[in-house]
Amino acid sequence: MAPEARLRRSPEGAGLDQAKAEFRDGVLEITVPVPESQSRARQIPRR
Repeated sequence: MAPEARLRRSPEGAGLDQAKAEFRDGVLEITVPVPESQSRARQIPRR
């Protein structure tokens, strides 16, 4: 399997020094806090 890389720009004001990463079951989840005014969070309803 070939390695994969993705780059994403962090939003202005993101707390990169407070970033957290977790690798579980082959999935890397990275959480970076951003100011609420810049958050574009959305919820997707489950069916």
